[in-house]
Amino acid sequence: MKLLSTNDNYIPQLITLGCIMIFSLAVRSIALNCGADGFTAFGLFILSSLISTALFFAVQSILQDLFHLLIKFPKEERTVEKFDTFPKIQLSNYEQYRQDALLAKAEEEQNKINTVLSYTEKTLAPYVVESELSNLCTQISHFLSSDWKEEESREIKISSQLKSIDLMHFGWNIAQPFGKSRKEISTFLKYTFAHALADIEASTLQRKLTNTEGKFLIPLQENLSTESYSSS
Repeated sequence: MKLLSTNDNYIPQLITLGCIMIFSLAVRSIALNCGADGFTAFGLFILSSLISTALFFAVQSILQDLFHLLIKFPKEERTVEKFDTFPKIQLSNYEQYRQDALLAKAEEEQNKINTVLSYTEKTLAPYVVESELSNLCTQISHFLSSDWKEEESREIKISSQLKSIDLMHFGWNIAQPFGKSRKEISTFLKYTFAHALADIEASTLQRKLTNTEGKFLIPLQENLSTESYSSS
């Protein structure tokens, strides 16, 4: 360890060494007064000086090490504490953002389904009895939320006023906002309106979903707006 690191350390050390010299001279003087010869008194002077100087530097070194330790330890402790707690805050925020995004997406999907169901009720009410319309809305809800299964499908009876082209347009209109494929739409229509579409192959339905040739009661729509088909 470097004992004299700055000029500020010189003055107190010189004062201390001066005190050591005075103490050693006092020891020499006492030895002479007690009858010791000059050589013995000088030896006691040198020995007292060396011992006192060694003790001074030893005590100074211990105090400096202790001082540096007390300053350094709290700083390291604060650094570790900051490192440990920072990631926990980030994880908590991430989970909250994720839950908010999932809830927003679910709410958006449900609003789209509600719009389709409202469109279904207003469009098919003149051609389907109330109980059948209710069953159809339930089936459509399962289909749009990817919870529909062919083996659990119920046939819906509709008025003969609606032709196959009307049902194809209807299927296209309700499924497009959810990105359903032509195959998915034609399969759903084939099972849901089995009697009305009994004479048409699924492949034909798939190919002619957006056909506009001939007369029809249900037109194609690019999108179903919430304003036009609100549940109120």
